Amino acid sequence: MEVADIGRPIAHFALSLQGINLTVVSSQVLKTLDKHESELYDDKGRCFFTRILPYRTTNNVIDGVIISFEDITHRKKAEQALINSERRYKSLFDFSPVPMWETDLSGIELALHELRHQGVTDLNEHLTQHPQEAERLLKVMRVLHINNAAMTLFKADNKEKLASSIPELLIRSSLQPFITQLQAIWDQKDKLSYECHCDDLQGNSLALNVEWVVPCEVSQLNYSNVIVLARLI
Repeated sequence: MEVADIGRPIAHFALSLQGINLTVVSSQVLKTLDKHESELYDDKGRCFFTRILPYRTTNNVIDGVIISFEDITHRKKAEQALINSERRYKSLFDFSPVPMWETDLSGIELALHELRHQGVTDLNEHLTQHPQEAERLLKVMRVLHINNAAMTLFKADNKEKLASSIPELLIRSSLQPFITQLQAIWDQKDKLSYECHCDDLQGNSLALNVEWVVPCEVSQLNYSNVIVLARLI
């Protein structure tokens, strides 16, 4: 609403808004005394967060409604741009010819932080003395998303089944590749490359070169969505 709109009947102003009859909604608010909130677009493509409240006088008497409009056009455009960007990323991820999956290692990072708090200074020595610790941490790893090429690599027909199986598949021949990952997280590395031998879901042997990249947010590594790439050796 602009200064020139002051004094105009609500019905006149409402003509530029889409998807709402301000007169009807205002009457409903007066009747129920419940506030109304919604996001509306006008005929110029602008978006407003609209709130309609009963107006109470200083004598606590209901005497009309208060209608406020917050222009959220820029925020909505930013949200839509983010949605479009995420869609493009998902499409590139899903249809990349390179087998990829996204892994949440934040639980492992937290567990390793707790070990530091307990006084552990040498992770490799600690894991040698407590071999069950690595197996416990393996169960904390979560695979979030898997692309189509990874499904083909592991001869899988169900993404959820493969997501739950990947951590175990990659250490079936040796736990050392996982220990290598633990050390990389312990050292706060943002990239890692290692080789491992594993099986696909049909029991066929695979020799893989595995790389993962940790995104950085505001100069801080984010281990909650680590991108992992796997290639046959």
